[in-house]
Amino acid sequence: MVDAFKIANAGATMHQVWGSVPVQVIVAITLLYRTLGFSIIAGVGLMAAMVPLNSRIAQRFGAIQMQVMAASDDRIQSTTETVRSIRIIKFFAWESFFERKIHDKRAKELRTLRARYILWSIAASIWYGMPLLITFASFFVYAVILGKSLTPSLAFGSLSLFNLLKMPLDDFVGMITRVQETLASLRRVESYLQEQETHKYYQLSQNKLGDSPYTGFTQATFKWSDDAAKDTDKGNGSVKAGGSGRPTYGFTLENVDIKFAIGRLNVITGPTGSGKSSMLLALLGEMELVQGSIGMPAAVNRDSLPADPKTGLINSVAYCAQVAWLTNSTIRDLTRVGERGVSISGGQKQRITLARAVYSNAGYLLLDDCLSAVDSHTATWILTKCLKGPLMKGRTVVLATYNIAFTEADAALVVILGEGKVVALSGPEAKRSTKVSRSEDFAGEDTEPLKVSADAMSCFELSMRPVQLEKGSLKTIQQEIADNSDEDASKSEDQFRGEATTSSSEGNKGVSVAYYFRTYAIIIIFFLIVGLARLLLISHGSLQASAIIHTSLTKAVMNSRFAFFDKTSFGEIINHFSRDLQTVDQDLAVMAVATLHFLVALLGIIILIVIITPSFLVPGIFICMADYIVGAIYLGGTRNINRMESAQRAPLFQHVSETLSGTTTIRAYGAIGQYRVGNSIRIDRANRPSFFLAAAERWLAVRLDLVGASVALLAGSFAVSSVGSLNSGAIGLSLSYAIVLSEHVLWLIRYHTANVHSAVALRRVREYLDLPQEAPAVIDDNHLPDSWPSKGVVRYQDVFARYAPDLDPALRNVNFTANPSERIWIVGCTGAGKSSLKLTLLRGLEVESGHIRIDGVDTREIGLRDLRSRLAIVPQDSTLFAGTLRFNLDPLEKHSDKKMLEALKSVGLQDPSEDGDKTEQPIQRPAITSSPTFHSRLQNPAPTYRKVSGSLSASPALFSKDTKILILDEATASVDHETDLKIQRCVRELDATLITVAHRLRTVIDYDRIVVLDNGVVQESGHPWVLLQKKDSIFHDMCKAASDDENLIGLAEATWHSDSSIKFRKNKDA
Repeated sequence: MVDAFKIANAGATMHQVWGSVPVQVIVAITLLYRTLGFSIIAGVGLMAAMVPLNSRIAQRFGAIQMQVMAASDDRIQSTTETVRSIRIIKFFAWESFFERKIHDKRAKELRTLRARYILWSIAASIWYGMPLLITFASFFVYAVILGKSLTPSLAFGSLSLFNLLKMPLDDFVGMITRVQETLASLRRVESYLQEQETHKYYQLSQNKLGDSPYTGFTQATFKWSDDAAKDTDKGNGSVKAGGSGRPTYGFTLENVDIKFAIGRLNVITGPTGSGKSSMLLALLGEMELVQGSIGMPAAVNRDSLPADPKTGLINSVAYCAQVAWLTNSTIRDLTRVGERGVSISGGQKQRITLARAVYSNAGYLLLDDCLSAVDSHTATWILTKCLKGPLMKGRTVVLATYNIAFTEADAALVVILGEGKVVALSGPEAKRSTKVSRSEDFAGEDTEPLKVSADAMSCFELSMRPVQLEKGSLKTIQQEIADNSDEDASKSEDQFRGEATTSSSEGNKGVSVAYYFRTYAIIIIFFLIVGLARLLLISHGSLQASAIIHTSLTKAVMNSRFAFFDKTSFGEIINHFSRDLQTVDQDLAVMAVATLHFLVALLGIIILIVIITPSFLVPGIFICMADYIVGAIYLGGTRNINRMESAQRAPLFQHVSETLSGTTTIRAYGAIGQYRVGNSIRIDRANRPSFFLAAAERWLAVRLDLVGASVALLAGSFAVSSVGSLNSGAIGLSLSYAIVLSEHVLWLIRYHTANVHSAVALRRVREYLDLPQEAPAVIDDNHLPDSWPSKGVVRYQDVFARYAPDLDPALRNVNFTANPSERIWIVGCTGAGKSSLKLTLLRGLEVESGHIRIDGVDTREIGLRDLRSRLAIVPQDSTLFAGTLRFNLDPLEKHSDKKMLEALKSVGLQDPSEDGDKTEQPIQRPAITSSPTFHSRLQNPAPTYRKVSGSLSASPALFSKDTKILILDEATASVDHETDLKIQRCVRELDATLITVAHRLRTVIDYDRIVVLDNGVVQESGHPWVLLQKKDSIFHDMCKAASDDENLIGLAEATWHSDSSIKFRKNKDA
């Protein structure tokens, strides 16, 4: 987005490179030749001599700009990853580590920015000094070498032409910068556009279905493309490119020969990583077809398909990804689900996306594990009322799920996968499908390890605040002094020109012309030195202030409360770290100092004219008032236009972000045209204010030119009326500055407007610096011993909690105690308060009243880092960070490789690069590749690395064998039963109190106690077997709704009568 905006903004002014600037230079040189003759050749020759240097500077600047953008991208990517995973980071108390990680990226970015500023300062000093050097060379040749008389009329006439030459050369500095930045952005966009397009539509268009269309595959083999990254839905089996721009995964579906039952329910099952999601994506054409064919009647855009008059269905697809993709207009009602469904639970997300698929008029529904995030009662309801209900009549449904026992009875065809191959088929329609691959055909195959390569505040006050953050107003004063020194040098240079020409014309033999030229040369050198020092000082102060602002901004966001991330869109947060911070980095100080520069210059011009012609004072007051009125009108209008532009840009960013995250779903629904039109509408709305800004610019320029012409006319009139009383040099000096007065006013207003706009970005950043913060990470007066908690007793006493003062309590009078090593299962329907209970224990949601005590210590009396670092949690949303598998296991590097390998083996993962038990299952990959090694690098890790991500989410908890409290929050909802059992077996070996939120009844039916929540209130509590004996209990109804309720009852009874359970109850009573 940043590259697109740079290119768009450059397009508005790029015509100056070949238009206005060359024309002004040619006209000025032509007129100077007619005035000074061949002496102008010295100045032109100097310009020509500077061309190679300018070319070299431009090339170097372009190279540095690429480095700046690469470093900025790296920082923004790291910030994006951190913000997206902020809950995980807070749960594990990793804020300090990720802050340092972002600061390291920022330090690298600042180093490249410093190199850019130094080069820009040197180049700008040369370019700004070029008109002076050209003037000096031309006058020196004319007066000293040729020995001609440099009269005031000739000198100041030439001076006006040199000023005409000065403005385009000054603009040339900014243009070179913009050109290089634009070229860098164009190269990046070009690189992106040259990426290979998806094979989806070509593959589907090759379907030759004939008179008997089918849905399925014929001797088909698929792979993830080696030529282009598949950037698809989060959680739908896709992968992203690694550092080389190529996918780092090579998983294949081999020799698939299946015909799904038309108009019936079809089920795909298999262990984690077997290829279920990949098979759905292969049906959609998202995987690359190596051989064979795909049978998918819905191969064209749904917009061109007619609906069946009998059913109202269209021969198209509705796709429900495993990790739900949501937009705020998902089901087109008044419910606001928030960005990526942040304001609703995982089960609600899945039900919304399922509703979107069911209520569409698609004839084919591809559902990826849409039952894993809901409880058994809800799953039964969905199967009975939805998948078997009247809305599914005549529809072909392909469901990928682990819960085969739940769906097998109603499935016309069941496909069992293993390692990307069809292991078996079952169901009434199984005989209609062709022969499948036998497991012995591939059981002995080896796999190779993966090798992964400001309205209420003054704009000046805002613009000065970055430097005040470090050393008060020192930097601002230094900049102002440097600015004034630069302006004084410029004025001195013009005064010496006047004295020299007057001396030459009056025949002053006492002082030679060479003396004035020597003095003039010294002034020019002083001007160049002061100008360079000023630019270096500005850039240094700007970067220091920007570094402090970034540090403060990062700290403020990292320590913000959970509610901030729930209410604030991800795009808005990242916009502060990207576009707003870029404005603070590169524009704010420059614009502020430029405003001061032109203000001082304008005041100097007016004072100079008034001193030379005092009668100009009275009309000058009215001229200043006219300029002020015109400027005030312009500023008032552009301020509102800029506000409109910012307001219209946010929806565009949001739409692009949603589109990128839901690409596969959008393509599956055939809604590309709809989203393309939506994007175009938002682009038009975002661009509309730009046209108004351009019109306002022209309005301003016309009126200021009128005022400037009036100034020149008055100054000339007063000068003519003063003939005889003033020397010709003073009159010439006055007229030369009167001519450029309107240009200075125009640039003052433009820079002031840009400064106000930059100050708005700073104000938005400052608003984040004042965000409500969480409790302190550490309370110095209440340090806990390293052994805390030593027992693992968790006690809720009369706990009330709510998310906002105007909302109902999420927890109401919650009372229960988790005893040492007790295993507690928290159950309840969606919205019952399970997640709120977990958040209150970790202080993600603060208690309104009541107490939560761990080993007798009130959690509100200790620091957040002390609390969260002593607890272990396996969260529902497993997250992989860019980096190695080792980094994902232990970002803080507190544990040895040996300890981590033991944890990997305990959850069914093992590094194949390590020697050991070769029969142990290696790290598997879902729909991606051969096993990654322990040090494999996951660059932009695919969210569907499900076996790894699901198991790794449990691994950090296993490193701390001495942890006394472990929280499991739907940690195994998206893995198969075998992996679930391994993880559960592993966590049961810990001598810790377990608090688990899970929907799989079999997973936790052997727990010591069930706590049933409903509307934030504890409704039931007791052993599973005891609650099952109560026919009217909520837990009894939940088990009855499960497909294997008899087995669950038997397991609960066996656990109740087990020796360990009896012993635990005795210890508890004691």
